[in-house]
Amino acid sequence: MTEETANKSIAKNIVLTIWTVFLWIFRSPSLLLLIVGAGMGYGMGFKLGMAKLQPQVAHAEQALLEFRTEIAQTIARSKEQEIKILNAIRARFYEQQTELEITRNHLRNARNNVRLCESTSTLSIPSPATGTNEASESGQPRPADEVLSDLAAEIASNCDSELSRFNLLQDWINSISPKTN
Repeated sequence: MTEETANKSIAKNIVLTIWTVFLWIFRSPSLLLLIVGAGMGYGMGFKLGMAKLQPQVAHAEQALLEFRTEIAQTIARSKEQEIKILNAIRARFYEQQTELEITRNHLRNARNNVRLCESTSTLSIPSPATGTNEASESGQPRPADEVLSDLAAEIASNCDSELSRFNLLQDWINSISPKTN
């Protein structure tokens, strides 16, 4: 016998056996009733078991829903806290930037005042009554009003040069200092 014919005969035997069992079940009403009753009993038991599990399933679904709600509320609270913390950090940063700018301006003013004091303290101030010790072209001391007007012109010139240096310095500081909004 070849393998092909053996497979055919096995398949034929299986079909015949199933057919025989099927006919035997349906020819005997008691066996048929037994099978139908067992199937109905299994179905009823399954439904009863499911009915007993329904409250547990509903309770588990409710617990899951509450858990998801709690997680969502926790996430929302943490986001609010994060926003509050970031706003506090930003506010403190801007306060510090403002304080630094005020300190920078105070230092700038102090530096300019020191320069002004240095430049004015090195000027010789003649006695107004006698003028300077320098003789004029005629060999006589210069009058005090001429000396004072020359001195005022020199001080104005120094102030103008200091002001231009101050403006250049201020432009330079502004160009290197960080921009704050």
